[in-house]
Amino acid sequence: MRSRPEPGAPLPEPGPLSRRQVLRGAGAVAATGLAATSGLLGPAGLSGAAAGAARRTKWGELQRHLRGRLLRPETPGYRAAAPPYNRRYVDVRPRAIAECAGTEDVRTCILWAGAHHVPFAVRAGGHSYAGYSTTDGLLISVSPLRSITANVPAHTVTIGAGVQNRDLFKALPPLDLAVPNGRCPTVGMGGFVLGGGFGFSSRRLGLASDNLVRTTVVTADGAVLTCDEHSHPDLFWALRGGGGGNFGINTRFVLRTHPIGPLSVYKLRWRWEDATAVLDAAQELMASAPDTLSARAGLDVAAPSSPGTPPGLSVSALGQYFGHHDRLQALLAPLLAAAQPTEQVIRSVTHAQAVDFFAANVPVGRFTEKSSYIGPGGFDRTFVQTGMAWIEKWPGSTNTTAVGLTLFAWGGAMGRPAPTDTAFVHRDASWLGVVGTSWGKGDSATVVNANLDWLGGFAAAIAPYVTEQSYQNFADPALADWQRAYYGENFPRLVEVKRTYDPGDLFTFPQGIPVSAAAAS
Repeated sequence: MRSRPEPGAPLPEPGPLSRRQVLRGAGAVAATGLAATSGLLGPAGLSGAAAGAARRTKWGELQRHLRGRLLRPETPGYRAAAPPYNRRYVDVRPRAIAECAGTEDVRTCILWAGAHHVPFAVRAGGHSYAGYSTTDGLLISVSPLRSITANVPAHTVTIGAGVQNRDLFKALPPLDLAVPNGRCPTVGMGGFVLGGGFGFSSRRLGLASDNLVRTTVVTADGAVLTCDEHSHPDLFWALRGGGGGNFGINTRFVLRTHPIGPLSVYKLRWRWEDATAVLDAAQELMASAPDTLSARAGLDVAAPSSPGTPPGLSVSALGQYFGHHDRLQALLAPLLAAAQPTEQVIRSVTHAQAVDFFAANVPVGRFTEKSSYIGPGGFDRTFVQTGMAWIEKWPGSTNTTAVGLTLFAWGGAMGRPAPTDTAFVHRDASWLGVVGTSWGKGDSATVVNANLDWLGGFAAAIAPYVTEQSYQNFADPALADWQRAYYGENFPRLVEVKRTYDPGDLFTFPQGIPVSAAAAS
């Protein structure tokens, strides 16, 4: 999430901060020599040396008010902390990184950035597909907020905004409890929850946002709000699927937990020429499957077996079942009968083993993806054949981790709330489809552009077979009508909430909720 702060005045001497103190008048500005202009360019009218000194004073002032560290480019630890997960945006370098030690540090950063007109972004796991957790200003990192406290009698877990999937992988299985979470170990739960958040348990347990009980959020005016169904219910509605970084910075989440019980997993793979038959069977299976069964089906591209050979192509299925493997075997029988698998794993596992089975940071390196939901009627063979034809003409790169078409079975508990019950509107889909590509550090601009052109053509080719909706947590910076694609009929209400809690549009980025619908057109 990137931000466009309002101009203001510098902070007072270290101590508890208030909005009134931060916005104290021009006399304070003159006294400290810090003009309320962009903190990246230095005070207007000063010489280069004087401007540099003022900038150093300004950043030093922020550090004095933080309990956590402020990393500058010359500070040990900066080089490791600066890059986002998606290396496509690795060249966007922050002037400073505030490693927030708590909610008060987050509040300090918001007020300081507003006072000094310094743009900022917020980062938890840094997985934003569109690079919205990068900035050339102040990077507000909530990644140190990694506390996890389970309240077993209350069936809840309280987590800090920086908690990653891998932290939950360690904390919850020993308690035989779960919340909906993804498979990528380093994804931050903050952004995951706010944009919806689904995983292999979501057909049974619902989205992560559906399981949000309460959250703490710091708004543009420095207020620290606790939001739930009774306190700031309009903001609570928006935070359940309205996307991260639109209304403030969330620092804490209380999520509903669920008991697990017996678990089984499966992983299947078939030859490329079996793709149509296999996906036909997968669709028929999931149309009547119990909520306890999940499925991820893919038309996959694998790295070449040796230099100079084409990449390998195959079709796969992966998923989880809440129950024993013998029952899972019976459920999967139609899928297994569609074609002879080249790889087959179906087994009962513990909760911890299931986590290990699925855990994978996919994709990696430099990548981009486009998502679209498939309507309740499902997809047909032409959709599959179109996908196969486009994958077969992928232009190639040195990175195959995100290349192909992936289908996530929707429905179950994810489809039961009405589209307007929360900000998450995508309730009546049968599948979520994702097409993606990736490239390596050494690939030329020609290769990168060929991949981007190919992906755009791929998405356009399957457009007749999918809806106009897209998943907001798979942000696509090239998506034109993102307002309707991400939020559908809920977009006008999200604008109203934005206008209430951030009327000055402090929290802004290219696909951020605006303060007026007209501003987004």
